Amino acid sequence: MSTDAQDIVFLNTTEHSALINEFTHGGSGRYLNLLDSMLEELTLNKYPKTQRGTDEFRNLIIEERNKKKTRVEGVFVLYPWSNTLLRILDEEDFVFLRTVRNRNKIRANEQEILNGKSIGIIGLSVGYSVLMAMALERVASNFKIADFDEIELSNLNRIYQPLTNIGINKAVAAKRAVLELDPYISIEIFTSGINQDNIQSFLTEGKKLDLLVDECDSGYVKYISRFFARMYGIPVLMETSDRGVLDIERYDLDGNYPLLHGRFSEFVSEIEELKKLDRELLLASIDFSKVSERGIESMGLIGKEIRTWPQLGTDVLSGGATLATAARKILLGMGIQSSRNYIDIESRIN
Repeated sequence: MSTDAQDIVFLNTTEHSALINEFTHGGSGRYLNLLDSMLEELTLNKYPKTQRGTDEFRNLIIEERNKKKTRVEGVFVLYPWSNTLLRILDEEDFVFLRTVRNRNKIRANEQEILNGKSIGIIGLSVGYSVLMAMALERVASNFKIADFDEIELSNLNRIYQPLTNIGINKAVAAKRAVLELDPYISIEIFTSGINQDNIQSFLTEGKKLDLLVDECDSGYVKYISRFFARMYGIPVLMETSDRGVLDIERYDLDGNYPLLHGRFSEFVSEIEELKKLDRELLLASIDFSKVSERGIESMGLIGKEIRTWPQLGTDVLSGGATLATAARKILLGMGIQSSRNYIDIESRIN
């Protein structure tokens, strides 16, 4: 059996019985049968008044198991990169159980709405924290993620990845992390990053994005992603770790809203010309009058004592949570408007 190194495989007990037998008898790789423990937890959460270990509980498990064939057989999921086979609940039960502790911070009907949403993320440094925060809450069930870069040791102050993933493309590593949390989430990866040739397919092919997250370091990509997002009526969110800047651009509500609140208005709109203005566009996205004192200090050292601007893990993690919260509210129609916000945790703790 051949498979792409980034993709999990759902194994059919009929078609793949020989391979399943290899794993379950200890000869092929690691095998974890999580089905029984998940079924017990499912029963406890469907019948919260019952107690583990009672006759009532044992009878309820039998009843639940008999309701579905998949509760007897389970679903076999193969993770090729770690040569691990899991036996778990089917998608309906798995998603219910994995999100049950969201309720009623996220109501059941809201979770169902979010389950049909599609989000794109460009850039997987801050974007990695955004993705993981969204995956934890299951703010969407479909993701497209893009980054051309590979994981390096200096990334590990803000990206939670093992040392063994150094040298792996960031989008590949991010996809693996999400699928190890939830194999029923769909993730498409763009390992060459985003450019003029693929931005429209990133936004619209397959399932059109309901929301775009920009966390890239290219001013040119920031411009073209907004240009086409506005064309297709897709809202854009961006979190900048210094001082917790959160940009919200509701192109779904206003097709004439200026790109990045008008910060790109002085630049020409011819795409080819913009490639020459990457640095200028990136600098235009920043309001230097509101950058933190230490952020300004670091910017003056770029290319002299440090290679690029710093990003603290705490800032990136809090930014991921902030952006994921804004995304959830937008996707649930909670009336969030276009704005630039400063959610500066550092200044609040003194």
